Amino acid sequence: MVQQQDIKSFARTLVIGVGGTGLEVITRIRRLIVESYGGLANFPVISFLHIDTEENYQIKDKNMAGPALETAEKFWSKVKYEDAEDIVKNKSNYSWYHEWLPPELTPEQLTCQEGAGQIRACGRFSFFHNRDDIKQKCQEAKNRITNNAQVTIGNEIFPIKPKLNIFVVASISGGTGSGMLIDFGYSLRDWFQGENHLELTAIVPSPDAFTGVGAGLRLKENGYAALMELNYFYDANTQYSVKFGPYESDRVTQQRPPYDFMYVVGTQNQLVTIEIKQIREMIAQNIFLDLVSDFSAYKRTVRDNIKSQISQVTDQPINEESEPVGRSYPRNFYSFGISSIEIPIHQIRKYLSSRLTSELYQWWLKAQVKLPSDMTVEVEQELRELKLLTEQIRGEVLISADGSRFEQKVQQWIKSLEKEIIDDHLLQCTAQLPNIPPFAEEKGKILEFNPYLNDKVEEFRLDNCRDDQRKRGQYIERMYNNKEQLIILAMNDLEQKVYLYLLDSSRGSLFLQAFLKETEENFNRQIEKLEREASKTWEVVEKANLEKYTKAISSIQEFCTRWSATKESDMKRYCDDALQALETYLQAELQRQSRQITAEILRNLVQTVQNLKIRLDRWIGQIQASSAKYKKLAKEEENQVESLEFVGLKLFQRLELQELYSDFCTVRNGQEVLFQQLTQQIVQQTQQEKFWTQSHGNQSFQLFDVEKIDNIQYPQFEQLVDQISQQVIKDAPANSKLAQDLDACNRFMKLYPDPSNQQREIGLLFNRSKPLVRLEPNIPKGRFQYIELHLAGVFGGENTSEPAAQKQVELLKKFFTQKEAIAPLSNRERHKLLAVHEVGGFSLRCLAGTKILRKEYQKWRGERIRTERAILKGQKQEKDLPIPVHLQKDMVFWDLVPPDSTLEKLVLVSRVFALLREEINQKTQKSVIRYRKKTELGEDVITLSSSWEDAIQVLELPDCREDRTEIEHQLEELLEKAETEPQKQQLRKQMEDFLKERLQTVYRKIGADDPLYLRERTIIQEFITEHKLGTNINPTPPKPTATTDHKLGFSVSDQPQPPSNRAVEVEYEQYLTQLSGIGMPEEALQISAKNKANQLNLSQEVSDRILKRFLNS
Repeated sequence: MVQQQDIKSFARTLVIGVGGTGLEVITRIRRLIVESYGGLANFPVISFLHIDTEENYQIKDKNMAGPALETAEKFWSKVKYEDAEDIVKNKSNYSWYHEWLPPELTPEQLTCQEGAGQIRACGRFSFFHNRDDIKQKCQEAKNRITNNAQVTIGNEIFPIKPKLNIFVVASISGGTGSGMLIDFGYSLRDWFQGENHLELTAIVPSPDAFTGVGAGLRLKENGYAALMELNYFYDANTQYSVKFGPYESDRVTQQRPPYDFMYVVGTQNQLVTIEIKQIREMIAQNIFLDLVSDFSAYKRTVRDNIKSQISQVTDQPINEESEPVGRSYPRNFYSFGISSIEIPIHQIRKYLSSRLTSELYQWWLKAQVKLPSDMTVEVEQELRELKLLTEQIRGEVLISADGSRFEQKVQQWIKSLEKEIIDDHLLQCTAQLPNIPPFAEEKGKILEFNPYLNDKVEEFRLDNCRDDQRKRGQYIERMYNNKEQLIILAMNDLEQKVYLYLLDSSRGSLFLQAFLKETEENFNRQIEKLEREASKTWEVVEKANLEKYTKAISSIQEFCTRWSATKESDMKRYCDDALQALETYLQAELQRQSRQITAEILRNLVQTVQNLKIRLDRWIGQIQASSAKYKKLAKEEENQVESLEFVGLKLFQRLELQELYSDFCTVRNGQEVLFQQLTQQIVQQTQQEKFWTQSHGNQSFQLFDVEKIDNIQYPQFEQLVDQISQQVIKDAPANSKLAQDLDACNRFMKLYPDPSNQQREIGLLFNRSKPLVRLEPNIPKGRFQYIELHLAGVFGGENTSEPAAQKQVELLKKFFTQKEAIAPLSNRERHKLLAVHEVGGFSLRCLAGTKILRKEYQKWRGERIRTERAILKGQKQEKDLPIPVHLQKDMVFWDLVPPDSTLEKLVLVSRVFALLREEINQKTQKSVIRYRKKTELGEDVITLSSSWEDAIQVLELPDCREDRTEIEHQLEELLEKAETEPQKQQLRKQMEDFLKERLQTVYRKIGADDPLYLRERTIIQEFITEHKLGTNINPTPPKPTATTDHKLGFSVSDQPQPPSNRAVEVEYEQYLTQLSGIGMPEEALQISAKNKANQLNLSQEVSDRILKRFLNS
């Protein structure tokens, strides 16, 4: 039963991708979060981490990826050559590596800087080497998740459960993910053991998912080896015990499997076959639905229900007589499938927003606006309005502080000077009529006139017209001040003109380019004219009138002492000439100076225009590039809408995109109004953005200021524009097709009005969502069953109030018949109908297609055995061994295919008769299975396998047919020699004694009813009957004795059990200590210990007591 509080709550979640497959999936999850919630920051209950041995793995399909991972979300698990070399060469310093590290791997192979090279042991080596850093990165990733008890998403508040979900996604067919997966799971349990309700889930594509990826990559061999190892570590009797450092405190010991839930996802179910890229998307969808949807509480219940229904019954293979064969297999594996009837809403919205963004940029450019027929006239008019024509500027230059012009000031000064001369009779002459010489001596004021006038003129010039940078006259100083102010005002006016015209629908950027070009030419023409007038006209006038003035006052000076009948009148005429020339001279100076200053202003404005042209070109380049970028994105999304493949039914056609866009623009009152509104919003929002305020403070932002944003920060502006466009599309008016036509239920009913077609499509939805795993139907044989549950999702759920959704509920109930099988989808998911299947309770041997993988694995195993034997003969070296596909050098994993009954019989009988023997390899001090073979040079001792169980697997290899033939031959010889009845009775007795010993040791807990014991007993009984060695065996079960050996193929033959003494016990204890010191696995240690006890003639009771005490210490 799904609780209401579970529907509206979230759990803290850490998603870890290991290797390339892991990255492919987590980037897709990030995309799904952004599509649904607008950004990763809006969903703070999830964190990501990618671990890889390759630093720069490239995403295969970038269109399906979300925001790139930040540096803190990535860890490069590299191994340098010098580190690998040190570990390989100095075994005593790194013993915990060499407990498992295949010795044939070289430092070059173990160096992980560009991937693990498809070598699983290299992936494991990298994990060991970087484990402390990986632990730190995992802790940091977990700490990035909010610690709050609730989270606000949109306008809703959701509680956060006190638990931690960790998802690990990796491939089991490659090197990195496959090599790290098991140790990583157990390490996560160790690192986060203090967390409340820690739940670990691993999702891996099955090996068949990579079919066709590439030849020679050992995908099948790696995949089969990985499945064998998963099977081993999920077995209830397996204890994980691995040291990650030099001290015993560095050991991690777990009796549990590495993950609570292990999902294996393939490429096929009964109805569909998909590619690896679709598997990655489906894994991402599955995790996403498990986390963030209203649907998730129901989905998690499906998985929990499967787990509760998985019984303790293992998958015990049986033969045709219903007798157990070989080992049992754990059944705690899962798979899933997802199917949907869906409108690709996110791709549609992304297309529309990208197109809207691109066309907004184009609208800003206004490239379609026609230019005026005569730009010269247009610019002349514009400059006149700006008061930037020559006479307008010069007029402003010549304005005095009181607002009057300097020409007037000169004119007024000349008039005041004339008045003063007249009023003060400064031209008074006495040497004129009626006075006549010699009585007419000049005593009048005329004698002081020239000094007076010179002083006045000099004073005026110094005060007003001096052009010395150290001290300018008031007029000149004011003119230069006017210049500076005019430059600032004109520059601002020109810039504002650009700002204004960019938004002017009748002008735009192309007009501005032409406008600025013509303005620069206009200013240059004016400068040329001003400089010409200043030098060719007014400087000439200035000089000529200065000469006239000088001549006039020289005449006054010359005639001021002489007598003349009309002298005063003559002086008045000279004075008038002087003042007129002076005024013209001063006016000409002003004209020249004002033109030169105006030319300087215009030169500054030319520089301003040139800068504006550069800025405009940069702005146009940015806007054009952004428009092209989003046009390309829109095209990609359009193609994506067309090419996107759902596992299910797509309810949309590419041709409908244009109609949606046109309708949206129409509903928003047309593009002109829409783009004006968007521009205003963008300008206002940019004003508040950090990328603007950091560099420009409180300075007002306008559209032309885009070019001020540097290249590093410009993508943030693009992102802002894109986000605003996306939000506008997402908030489409209710009367738009975008809002009305993209509801999955409504659209489904519209496209499939016929009820029979509707039912057909819902049926296909159900079947397509079957788990993406092919399970062998005949394996359970009534002993257990695959547990398969299903769930459908529809907007509002079973009790939806939407009429169209209600219709779908009726159809869905015809196929989704289990309890609570119709779950609600939220409003943000109303664009789809969803179907999910999960299956659990299967063992890995149930996976269809494992025999194909096994065949490639057997080729590898056969090649390895051949090479090992060649090494023993000195024909090859260790480096010639094929690259290992297992995580460790010891072969403790059992086959996924039950043992061949013929070979099982051959190994068991050969063991009974000591044709196959368990011995200690003196080099490795580990147990091995061997047989002897006579040759011309004597006898060869041939190592067959590392365990009795493995011996069956080895003899099944095509490369080991000779071994099988030899052992069969030796058995036949032994039987042929037993010609007499006593000899046959002796063989039978050996078999009976073997069974007694097995019953006392291996099968003592259950006794004679143990199915495996009965299997061995049947094999021996059949052998005795077949070869007429005696009557049926029916031994009296002896009293069991203590032992820790519980697995088929790990016991030894009977030996005498004399009493022991303390010295022998001490020697036995020392031997056990030695075995522990070399890191021997517990099972192999028990075998070797039993052999040693037999060699020392130590009683079983005593040896078991010592061994039990040793193991428990």
